Formats: sequence, C-alpha cells, structure tokens
Amino acid sequence: MKVTLKKICGDLELTIEAEGKDEKEIWPQLEFWTALPTAHPSGATDFQIKTRPAVTNAGKTVHYYEIACPSTGQRFCLGQSTEGGLFPKGWQDLPGGQGDQKKDGQTKSATAPATSRAGNVSAFTAKPLTEDEMKFRAERLVAEGRVTFDAASKTYTVQVNDKISYQVKPGPVCDCERFKTADQPKFRCEHIRAVALMANQSTQPGQRDQLQLLIADLKTAGIGDSEIEQAIARVCDGVCAVADLTIEQLPKALRSLQAKYTDLAVKQKAAA
Repeated sequence: MKVTLKKICGDLELTIEAEGKDEKEIWPQLEFWTALPTAHPSGATDFQIKTRPAVTNAGKTVHYYEIACPSTGQRFCLGQSTEGGLFPKGWQDLPGGQGDQKKDGQTKSATAPATSRAGNVSAFTAKPLTEDEMKFRAERLVAEGRVTFDAASKTYTVQVNDKISYQVKPGPVCDCERFKTADQPKFRCEHIRAVALMANQSTQPGQRDQLQLLIADLKTAGIGDSEIEQAIARVCDGVCAVADLTIEQLPKALRSLQAKYTDLAVKQKAAA
C-alpha cells in the first residue's frame, strides 16, 4: 500500500510518499509532516528549510534542523529523538532577527500580540517580494479558492490561512501590512493581484478585451490617458486600471467609454 501526501508549508509545497502493508504502518510516517506549520502565526509564508551546524561545549559537531521565516525574525525548530528522527518543537526567535532586537530597553518579540482584526497575530515588518513571488502567491490563493466577494459591501476577502484574512476594497486598497507600508504609487500586493486574477477568470468572454479596444480607439481619436481614466473612475468607485476592475465594474466602464466615444463622433460629424 502506497500513499502520497501533498503538504503546504509556507511558500513550499512538499510531496511525501509513504509505503506500508496497511494504514497502521503508514500512519506514523505521515504524522511528522502533517504537524509542520502552513504559515507563521502572523500569516507570513516566506519559509526556508535550514540545516544549521553547531559545536557543543564538549567539542562535538551537531546539526540543528529548522524552518526559518526571515520576515518575522523567527524559526520553527525541530527536535531530534534518540531514535534519530525529528519532531516539531515550535517557534523561536532567529539570532539577530526581529525577536532578538531590543527597543527602549525591552525585547521586541515576534510573537507579541498585535492590535489587528485577525486576533492574536504577530506584529512584523512585511518582507519585500519580487514581482514573480507576488504573482505566485496570487495564483495560489485563487487556485485554492481563498478569494470571495461580498456584493453588499463590494469587498473581497482573501483568506490567507485558517487564522488570517485580508480585505480588499475598491481603490483597490488592501488592509495587509505589505500594502500599508508600500512606498510605491499604485502598489499591488499579492492579495490585490489575487482579486484581479479571480475577476479576470470570472469575466464574461471578451468584455475586458472590448474595453481595451475601446480605449485604443479613443486614444487614436485624440483622447488623453487622464481623460479616459477619469471616465472609468467616475463610475467604478475610483478604480481606473482595466486590470483592477471587478466583474461588476466592467459593464459600467464600457458604458461610460462608449458614451464618450459616441459624443466624440457626434462632435466630429458636426465639425465636418
């Protein structure tokens, strides 16, 4: 009997194979892997598998096994049994990490309670992500069905894990730490990208393409970018980027630009 287990561990996807004559023989082989964390208590998922050599006071070389989460300054430590296997121990501060740093004479712990709507969530500085990393996270969130939409409040909820969720509102604006601390104009975190990706997948065929073609026609006719963006933002709660428009906003944007195109054609005909 053979079993394959897929385990999400932060940004990592682990594939574990276990084999035995029956379930009883296979079960202990999977116990360790299922006990590994899917995310840091803060919601961070920038996990790195580490093996750290060290020398004991007796001069013996040993190895420590852990999962580092650099953005939080912590590591998930693994203990070693006398039989040679590993077992989960829990989160500890990384040497020199955020949890090790002192401020105003007190240690700033990465597991200190934070005042956020997510409950007992760690306060941490979001690690900068590359474009590819944010794209990967957004695609995974959509693929796992973690993005939902509430039509009444026009708000998307992105459920990062069982404990952490973020809200994306028209703008688009996200209440995650990465978005709040971004110093780039029109910054799009992985949660905003996930919302846009889901909206793209759910859009009626050709609707977004129609809008792009209409924008191209307006530009050809001499209408500037700012005027086009204002026409879209006026009917779409301030959103003007085509990629960020929701399913509900796309028809509104189309009608607004079609009206502008019709008005432009009437003016050109009258001037002829």
